[in-house]
Amino acid sequence: MINAIEKLIRPRSIAIIGASADFHKLNGRIMKFLIDHGYKGGIYPVNPKYDMIGTLTCYPAVDDLPEAADLAVITVPARLVNDAVAACGRKGIEAAVLFSSGFKEVGSEGIRLEEELVSTAAQFGVRLCGPNTIGLINCFDNAFASFTQYGYGENVTGPVAFISQSGAFGTAIAALARDRGIGLGYFISTGNECDLSVPEITHETLEDDRIRVATAYVEGIKNGDDWIVLAERSLALGKPIVVTKVGRTDAGKRAAASHTGSLAGADEVFDGIAQQFGLIRARNEEHMMDLADAFMLCDLPKGPGVAIITQSGGAGVMMTDRAVELGLEIPQPIEAVCASISKVIPAFGSANNPIDVTAQFLMNPAVLRDSVVRILDDPNIHIAVVWLQLMHDHVDMLVDIFKQTKDLTKKPFMVAWVGASDEALEKMRGIGVCCLRGGEPAIDAVAGLVQFAMARRRYEKVLKERRKGALPRVSLDNYSGVLGTVEAGALLQKAGVRVPEHVLCQTPEEAAAAASKFSSSVALKIESRDILHKTDAGGVRLGLGELKTVKAAFEDITRETALFNPAAVLDGVIVARMVEPGIEMVIGLNRDPSFGNVIMVGLGGVFVEVMEDIAIRLCPVTPVEAIHMLDSLKCAPILKGARGGPQVDKEKLAQMIVDVSHFGASIGEELVELDLNPVFAGPDGAVAVDWLLVAKS
Repeated sequence: MINAIEKLIRPRSIAIIGASADFHKLNGRIMKFLIDHGYKGGIYPVNPKYDMIGTLTCYPAVDDLPEAADLAVITVPARLVNDAVAACGRKGIEAAVLFSSGFKEVGSEGIRLEEELVSTAAQFGVRLCGPNTIGLINCFDNAFASFTQYGYGENVTGPVAFISQSGAFGTAIAALARDRGIGLGYFISTGNECDLSVPEITHETLEDDRIRVATAYVEGIKNGDDWIVLAERSLALGKPIVVTKVGRTDAGKRAAASHTGSLAGADEVFDGIAQQFGLIRARNEEHMMDLADAFMLCDLPKGPGVAIITQSGGAGVMMTDRAVELGLEIPQPIEAVCASISKVIPAFGSANNPIDVTAQFLMNPAVLRDSVVRILDDPNIHIAVVWLQLMHDHVDMLVDIFKQTKDLTKKPFMVAWVGASDEALEKMRGIGVCCLRGGEPAIDAVAGLVQFAMARRRYEKVLKERRKGALPRVSLDNYSGVLGTVEAGALLQKAGVRVPEHVLCQTPEEAAAAASKFSSSVALKIESRDILHKTDAGGVRLGLGELKTVKAAFEDITRETALFNPAAVLDGVIVARMVEPGIEMVIGLNRDPSFGNVIMVGLGGVFVEVMEDIAIRLCPVTPVEAIHMLDSLKCAPILKGARGGPQVDKEKLAQMIVDVSHFGASIGEELVELDLNPVFAGPDGAVAVDWLLVAKS
């Protein structure tokens, strides 16, 4: 049975409610586009003003339609939309596109109208795209249910789906794709998303066998669960999703909110989840199209090793720099491959990576072909980029060389052709070779290919690990606000998190007695729900050994913290066994309004705020995902013992991340935040030295 979203994007018949006989008007354009582009399905205009529109019967009301259309396009003013949706529901129409503006994007009255609309749609079982949308286009079937200017141009059909929360900017991106020869199978604008959102509609486009890659322009994130379902389906199908999400800065978030009435959300959270689930982020519309082009025309590489072949040493250096910045590898060829390449290039060229074939290949085109083929024989090279400039007089020769190259190698490659003519780009697309107009854009596209390929391989391992994992039975139901150190520590230990031995003391004598039991140096920390940053309040003493020193420290701490915050309720002093110092890390949990509980890891102590070197993922994570978090940090070399420092047992640190994430997944909505800072990581594992756990009030 065809579901409502499938009817929305692949309609066999379309009703246009509020249709106009004037094809210059917005509510008349849809009729023009459907007719001009040759839509084969039923077209049912609805407007009591007309008996006929062109050669088509126009019906006075939805009830008068000869059948329940797959899709209704509602073009009436905002105040009439609710009744139109109800009429569609009564007729049995299950999907509707709402052009009308004047809803939540305009303020309180619009919010009221939209809430009423959502309630009516749910009552009658109608799925909605919009309101405040330019509509949707299914280019495969010539279903132009839209008034966008894009409909006036040629229908360039291809394996790319494009879904946008913005209508005008989305139209510009769709036009850019057409100008670049990138065929769109779908172009859909979601508008205010009162019902259906980008991930739900994108999910349905991925199920179309004609689609190879999906792209999306996003201003705000909601329904995080739908994004996860979409991303996992993308990985399972091997169809990548390229997302340009704006609102990366506070100013950008304000702009997005004022534009669509949505909240952009924490960009760091979305970025972390994108890395976790293989969503590929694009900085802007050009980057998005570069990635779409690459995914359409290139097979996925089996690793991060990149070969660069140029006719310019300078271009090779620039592209190498960019590749390293993006975490790609530029391996030197193995000895046999290097010797093989040296045999075909000029003596004044370079067989090292990046390979410089010089301009001499124009005299002997086989030099370029053989250099690419031979470097791709190297087991450490997984994809190649060839850099060229201009060459307007040699287009056919070069296209033939690249066709031969493609036939001779099974590994992917692309071409960065600076100053390429439109003719060259068209002919390169014709032989199925990705050709971009710059060195850095090509390397950026390679990074996207590698990222998605590695995400797919990682995901296969993650699925196996998920079957083994079990969440701990912990709950914050009986807690509210800041938990005491002892209470929080007990919950963490139950979840498998290592913390030092500790006890809450009320008097200096109790503190001394506790210290004597630990038979090692101890740390003293003030215990107060009103003082969260203990060091700032003078509430911490470290490395205490003698019992009289412990007593004195107890008195000092209570005195200084009382002076720091006279209103604070002091619950006593925590005495804890000192822990062998290690690399200071921070592990934390937070609740994101769109995605739920997320885990964060980074350098701890003062570094977490200064360096902002963190990785974020959705809870829970598996060991493979935890290792990936650590490897993605800029400080990753420190964990390996850089500059003679201690080497961290990464597997044990990763296991702590896993345990904390399982704790976060178990407590769900009861969580406000958890902060383990610092976590000392070293050769013997990891231990949380200080912790703060806050439950929902």
